[in-house]
Amino acid sequence: MTEPPLPPATRWVRAAFVLPLLAMALFALRIVERGEIWLDRTYWLTGLAGLGGLGGGLLVLLFSWVDRKARRPALRLLLTGLVFAAGFITAMLAGYLVYGIGISGQFEASPERYFRAMAFTSMQTSLLFLVSVPPYLLPWPLPLLAGCAAWLLTGPAPAAKPVEPAPPAV
Repeated sequence: MTEPPLPPATRWVRAAFVLPLLAMALFALRIVERGEIWLDRTYWLTGLAGLGGLGGGLLVLLFSWVDRKARRPALRLLLTGLVFAAGFITAMLAGYLVYGIGISGQFEASPERYFRAMAFTSMQTSLLFLVSVPPYLLPWPLPLLAGCAAWLLTGPAPAAKPVEPAPPAV
């Protein structure tokens, strides 16, 4: 017997509230495990994890057709987890860029080369993010979070198509 499909509102609540809170909790647990003290930076990183959880959850819901294509449960869970992880990292990077360039004021552009300066500053800030965030996401927080997201957001299995009998040959 198959489970009834989740109402769409339940999946949206899980993506918009449960996953960001879970991401923040896992990130805070990782910070405590690393023995870091709680400063403005650690609060900010925990908030970025919540933004990443929201972005990853919404990306899974937007690409729910990927989930429906796979018929095997393990493949559906794997695809959902990978889409969530990609959205999680992308949303965290976007938040890091907005904070690093826009809010903290680490952007100094010359008026004649504004777009070039913006591109190089974005690349430098993105590389700084890619260097500094793996200790917080690996070895266990990101895989655990992707697994929880796959379990929470995977939709119902696609229904098997009924086989119709062939018409008689005579």
